[in-house]
This record gives sequence, C-alpha cells and structure tokens, in this order.
Amino acid sequence: VRFQWWQPLVTQTSATTWGIDDIYVGPARPRPTSVTLTNPVDPNQFSASIGNTFMTYCGRDDVLFFNGTAGYHYLETVPVNIGPNGYLMFDLNMGCGSQSVNYVVEVHYSNTYGAEASALPVVGGAWQYMAAAQCNYIAQAATCTNWSYSEPPGSWSTATALFTYNSAWQGASQFFSLDYSTDYWNRPPWTHVIFPLPAGSPAGRRYRVVISRPSSASATFAISNFYIGTGCANGCGFRGSCVAGVCVCDPGAQAVGTTCVPQDGIPKALRQNFDIAPTTTYWSTILGGSLSSVNVISSSQSMVMSGTSSRRLVTADLDLRNASFVEYTLKLGASGDTLCAFSVDGGATWRVLDGSLSQGWSTTFLHIVGLPAEARVLGTRLLWWQPLFDGTSASAWTIDNIYIGPTSQPRPTQIYFTNATLDLDYYSAFPNGYQTSYCGRDNVLAFNGSNGFQYLATTNVDIGTDAYIQFDLNTGCGSPGASSIFVIELQYTDTLGNNSGSVGTSASGAWRYLLAAGCNPASTSSCAWTGSPPPGTYSTNPFSFTYGSSWPTAGAFISLDYTGGGNAISSTWTRVSVPLPATPANPGRRYRVVAQRTASSQWAISNLYIGNGCPGACNNRGRCVAGTCACDDGMVLSDNTCLPGPGLPGMLRESFDDPTLSTSSWSLALSGSLQSSSPFSSGRYFQFTGTASRRLVTVELDTRMATMIEYTIQTGTSSSSLSYSLNGGITWTNLDTASSGSGVVRVRTVTLPSAAQAYGVRFQWW
Repeated sequence: VRFQWWQPLVTQTSATTWGIDDIYVGPARPRPTSVTLTNPVDPNQFSASIGNTFMTYCGRDDVLFFNGTAGYHYLETVPVNIGPNGYLMFDLNMGCGSQSVNYVVEVHYSNTYGAEASALPVVGGAWQYMAAAQCNYIAQAATCTNWSYSEPPGSWSTATALFTYNSAWQGASQFFSLDYSTDYWNRPPWTHVIFPLPAGSPAGRRYRVVISRPSSASATFAISNFYIGTGCANGCGFRGSCVAGVCVCDPGAQAVGTTCVPQDGIPKALRQNFDIAPTTTYWSTILGGSLSSVNVISSSQSMVMSGTSSRRLVTADLDLRNASFVEYTLKLGASGDTLCAFSVDGGATWRVLDGSLSQGWSTTFLHIVGLPAEARVLGTRLLWWQPLFDGTSASAWTIDNIYIGPTSQPRPTQIYFTNATLDLDYYSAFPNGYQTSYCGRDNVLAFNGSNGFQYLATTNVDIGTDAYIQFDLNTGCGSPGASSIFVIELQYTDTLGNNSGSVGTSASGAWRYLLAAGCNPASTSSCAWTGSPPPGTYSTNPFSFTYGSSWPTAGAFISLDYTGGGNAISSTWTRVSVPLPATPANPGRRYRVVAQRTASSQWAISNLYIGNGCPGACNNRGRCVAGTCACDDGMVLSDNTCLPGPGLPGMLRESFDDPTLSTSSWSLALSGSLQSSSPFSSGRYFQFTGTASRRLVTVELDTRMATMIEYTIQTGTSSSSLSYSLNGGITWTNLDTASSGSGVVRVRTVTLPSAAQAYGVRFQWW
C-alpha cells in the first residue's frame, strides 16, 4: 500500500505553497497507561511537540519552553489507556514575570484521535475542553453553589481581555497570560494545573496543551512536571507536583501514601488589615489587586482590585477546625459582582459562601458569614473573586478587615487587655485601630478618624451571668472638637452579626444596643437607670438629646463628655462600666465598641475587660485586670471587689465661692463653669451652658447620718434631675426633678430615702 499527499491544482505561486510534518503510518502503537514528559520528548508517549524546546527557564532546569514565533505551539499525547481516577497535571509559567500581551493556554482532550474539521487550535469537532461548561453563580445565584477545577471557568476574548458568558460558562480549562506571569509579590509563579480526567477515560483518548494567542514574540510559556496517570492519587491533593508518578508536596503539605495532605501547624486563623502588607504565610494567590489609599475602607490603605485580568484573592491552607465564621468589609464599584467561596481540596472544587452586588462605591458593607461544617476542617482555602468585569475603574472593588476564626476552644469566658499586646484569639476586627501611646498612656488601642470605620469587635465568647464590660475611654485627648461631635456605642449580637446595612450605621439588624431602653427621669419621678452616661438618642449637628416617655436607645457615649477638656475637674481618661445582658440560651455572643464617627474623630480605649471575674465590675471603684480587681486610691479590696475606704466625708457644703472646684467634693463637672455674676446671691455659682452632657457629680460620701439635700437652682426651658448611686456611678436612682422654670430661682429640699443613707454614695445633678 502506498499513501499520497497531493495538491491537485497548483498556480505556481508562493501563495499555493504548503508544508507537512509529523507523519506516522504503521501498526497501532502500544498505548501507554501513564504519560511523563522527559527530555527528549518520548515519541511513544507524545505524537507532537510543536514550537518548543527544553531549556532553563524562570528558575527551573529542563522545562519545555514554548517560544513566541509564528505558528501553532502545542504538546499532544499519543492515544493512551489511563485507568479510572486518573489526573492530568503540570506546572505552568507564562512570561516569567513580564507579560505585555493577552493570550490563553488551553487544555483539551479527544476521544476520536483528534481529527478536526476546523483549524488548530480552536476547540471544536473532536476536541473538547478538559472541564465541561458549568453553572454561572452571578447569573444563577439561586441554583449555582459550586464549581470545579483550578481556574474558575469562563470564555475569554484576547482582544478585549474580558470574560463573556450567558447562563452557563462556555469552557473551563483556559489559563490567561496576565494571571500566570507574575502576582502581587512580583513573583514569576509556577502554578499547578491539575485536572481529573474526564469520566469514562476510554481507550485511545488523547490530550493536548495548546496556546491560543496572537502572533507575538512575547507570547511565551513553559511547562514542567507534566504527568497523566493514576500514580499520584487525587492529583497530589492539589497540593503538589507529580514527578515521575510520585508526589512532591508543597510547603505546608506532607506526603501520606501516594498523595499530599495539609500539615498540622498551618495557621488556625487569618486576620488581615491591609495597612499591613499581606504575606505568603496566609495568602497563596492575589491577582489584579494592589494596596491603595484611594477608595479605602479603613485607615490608610486597603486592597483595591482593579487589574485588567482576573481579580482574585485566595488564602493559603488554613486549619479551620475550631473556626466558626468569616468576616470582611467590602466596597463595590458600579459594575461587576463578587463572590466568596471555599475549597477543602486545594482548590480543586469550590463552594459559594457569599455574594455581593455592585454598589457604585456608595456603601461599605460588613459581611459576616457562618462557616458550614464541611468548611471547618484542616486545609481550607477561602476565595474572593469577581467573575465578570468591564475593565474600567467602575468595576473595581475594595476589600479589607478580613477575619477567619475564632481559634479558641472552648470559647473564652472572659476577654481583657491592659497595656500589652492584644490577644488576637479574642478579637475579630479593629479597623483603624492601633496599639500605640495616646494621651499619657502606652499601648492603648487608639482609633484614627482619617478614613473608614472604627470599631473593636470580639470573637464569639461564652460569658457567664452577672458579667460586665469595663474600659477606660478617651476622646480627643483634651480637645473637645465641638465641630465634629461623634458617639461611641456599645453593641452585641447573639447571631453572627451580619448587618443588612452598612457598617456602623446603628445597632440595627443583628446588632443591638448593650443597654436596654429605660425610664426618663424628666417624666418619671421614681426612675432608675444604668450606664455611665444616661442613655438617650442624639443628634450630632447641632448636638441635642431627644426622647419621649422612655429612652429609646442606650449605651451611647458622647465624644465631648470624654475628652477631659470639657470637665472642670480635669480627668482625661474616664472609666466606663456597664452590665451585660443576660447570657443567651445558645452561647456564642459577640460584642463591639463602635464609633458613629466623623472624619476628624480620634478616640482610644485601654484596660478593657469583659467577663464576670470581678463582681459588680469592682463597683466601678477600680479596674478589673484579668478577673482580679485593682482598686482605686482610697478604696479597699474585699471579696474581689472594691469598697469605699475609711474616712469618707459625712457631709458636703458648696457655695462655689472658691475660684476652682475642689476634688475633695466633686468627681465630675461636665459642660459647666464657675460664674461670678450670680442670679442667686453674692459670690460665684456653677452654670451649665456646654454643648455636651451637663452633669455635676459628687465624690463618695458617708450619708448614714444625713437626712436631707438642699440646693438652689435656676432652670431654663428644660428640666434637671438629681439622682444618687451606690455602686460608683454604674446605676442611678432619681431623687428629684426640677422642671423647667423660665429663669425662676428656686430652693429645693429633698428628704433622703433610707436606701440613700449609706456609706459610699454619689449624687448627680444632670
């Protein structure tokens, strides 16, 4: 038998010239049961190796390099007989750190020897993508919850560098040049390409790696560690390379049998504030992103995803066996939705956790998503990805304040920090927060108002009954900042705490105010309330309180009250002690201190404690340090709480004639000052005209022998209240309300109830 290749019609011009190569006519070759790329290429395993050569490339020796000259470049196997559960694996590098053109490397297979009616290298006819078309989460969010293989599938236009799709992905084994030339760390990465062989694996199937590209000298790529077979179980767990049928595992993975599995000792949590550059300890892939101070979420910089190719962040393998949720803040442009997904098999398959729709840069959203049981394992990766975007700045997006955890098991029963490093097992996020020196104290947690949101949020905790939150608060360090009044709020949630609205708007949705609404002493004479500042709603511009018959909100701290600059007694740090709500039936509550802020707000907290280790929060006469009371000067420790020391004054007499208030009589004087032209009588008086809370609080007194309080007051169009506290100002009980008097001077006499005749009583005019 003779065979002839023949051109029947020739016009004798160069346009009709043709060429031929790689001819084989003969008996059926033995079909290999595995394929390994060696130098030189084994003709018994590969039928064609076009446009390539072996060389040292991008830090590796003896790799198969495909140059950028004209013509088709591909590597194609002979027909092979691979058994079930086989994998195709190789390491891919495109451009070795520098890439200026868009092109695609694709992986195909054929069950019919690869005969094609169309020109190479288009998939069609006999050739198919290694991964079939799958659902598209963005178009089918209700039904599409997972997808497979190393690269999120999609079709690609090299002319516009855009993804396109309809209701399903068009294909799934395409690798885009801009994704594989370099990464965030400017590494020329070698990336694992791993595919389980398509179902069936019939005898005689062929495979190929082919470049689909414009003709350009820059369109280069290389492959190494090419293997097809069953010798490396589960594709080395997608955590290694298969070298001659043996797994060589990546850092953080170990060989077990014929595969790779995650090692114990990998990170158990991830906390990323992008003021600190991400590292490869916690991240495996960052594509299309850079640190930027534009469109930031918090502090000085965030991760802005605006690249021209794929936009993806992928964590390293994490040990999430004790984790419970993922928390992050996200700001989206006008187009291009994003999703968050997880993988437990090294990126082989992904399952959607959360999705976000484009917002036009209008709002920053806090996302808190519970981890399903299948994600709480050793070796989980998280992905944030934008499947579709138009390549303009309108489709960019920003991410920050990522937390995956907690790691503490059992959950902490108390939380604290003093002047040492924060225990990060206790806190999920503190955007814009820094441990630094502030207002005379070292290693406090200070918040900067230059950008973004400000809050400190705990992880899930199991706090027992009769518990308190206690901390020292300072806002502005003596500079009231009347033009930028802001409010610090205490909030809690018994769910994960995912807001339906933007971060820090209010205690809405899953978050609630720490203090329940209480009575209003201006309208209820027999009224008691809890909280260092009396609770209320507020407007910051201009500042005012508003309320009805009861306080609608509670747990708010007005910045002007805590600067120290508005206090005539002058104390720059103020202790806050607030009882916690009853413990929920299902433990795992979270707490946060959050600022409803302005751009110029600055505040700090120190000596934080949450728990029930100090009964009554040391009666607010000391601070709780890791469950033990450290009492204030003049106080005594008794049964791990603080009581007034001996020698308290048995009476108080104040005419305000001295030029300054005496600290032996008064502990707090807010929004007031001594005035000389008294409407009462000769001498000075104390007048309240400030823009924040107007309060005058005594030191602790011994009123066991006292029977009455007498004072002279002049009120304008608003009423004022006299109240007392037996526990250092944590709770207050109303004694007297002086209604609005339109400037009339009145003398008021109040008989002390027996409850107020005690050792260690404070009185407050407010």
